[in-house]
Amino acid sequence: MAISRLPPPARALLELVLDSDESAGRLAERLGRSQQSLSSAVYRTVERLRQEYVVAHVLPSTSPSCWGCISSLGAFVRGELRARRQAEVIGHLRGCTDCRARLGAALEADGELPHPRRLVGRGERRSDGK
Repeated sequence: MAISRLPPPARALLELVLDSDESAGRLAERLGRSQQSLSSAVYRTVERLRQEYVVAHVLPSTSPSCWGCISSLGAFVRGELRARRQAEVIGHLRGCTDCRARLGAALEADGELPHPRRLVGRGERRSDGK
């Protein structure tokens, strides 16, 4: 399960927010954080959960050379990898047919998730002409 792959502090935060019936402001105050800080932490935790969901749908490997790529596929398909790590994953994918197949599974799992960051960027035109 993807939630079990989250670090304990992220899991605790997610459970606290989901179980609480308090407003975001009250919950942040109770935790000694600003509402913006709490909102950012929750966003990062949910994004990490989405990445772990993607990785959970990828077959594991017995090859140690693939482990790093597999663990990064969630962030890779979600567009969350830093440039250096992304280059390493791309390099591995070029030479590993098994991981390219895993990438297909990761992309399929990712297609089931919302993408708040994948909006029309600056200078791009929307397909509906607006």
